[in-house]
Amino acid sequence: MSILRRSLIALTTTAALMLTAVTTAPAAPASAPNPVLAAAAARVTSGTGTAADLSLVKADPELAKVVADPSRTTVTTATSPKLGLKQAPGAIASGVVVCDNWIEVTVTAYTVLGFDLFVWKHHAGFCIDVQAGAVTSWENRYDQLVYADPTVEAKELTANSATPLPASVGYSTMQRHLQQCVLTYGCWANWYPWSQIGIAGNGNWGWSWGVG
Repeated sequence: MSILRRSLIALTTTAALMLTAVTTAPAAPASAPNPVLAAAAARVTSGTGTAADLSLVKADPELAKVVADPSRTTVTTATSPKLGLKQAPGAIASGVVVCDNWIEVTVTAYTVLGFDLFVWKHHAGFCIDVQAGAVTSWENRYDQLVYADPTVEAKELTANSATPLPASVGYSTMQRHLQQCVLTYGCWANWYPWSQIGIAGNGNWGWSWGVG
């Protein structure tokens, strides 16, 4: 056998052995979740965390950007132009039944780093007759997950009710289950944002809200 042929065989054998070594090498074990960090994050999420818990969570930016800070949760409202933002009688012209009115309550939850975690909206549309002092019928009623971090998923609607109309006052109530799942920690948090919108026959309106 020639020297050249022996060299080619040796090189081929060496390459095969190297390929086998690469393809059969055991995978590096995934890092286990830090139980101390997980406990601190859970307390922060529930609103019972201490300053030390918050500092510990913030020391891990990847986790901190998806850990909710309940103290930052806010609510905003909006109405149809005809209803106006002022909670005062006479906001709608009297004498006729006016539809295409609506009120929206939006709940926004933030993370400890200030990022949006989720934005959930409750919309209640209705018709009203100010002269008769009555809310005459409901129109488009719905809830909407306007924004959600990729770790948050919309689940079932846990509350969806509206008082019978016509009536002098009508109430629309909605609540949505949101589940948060984080890689390595599993599905670790459940959120239940809700709001109740009330509208009176004279044009007054109000709301209440929370995150269960």
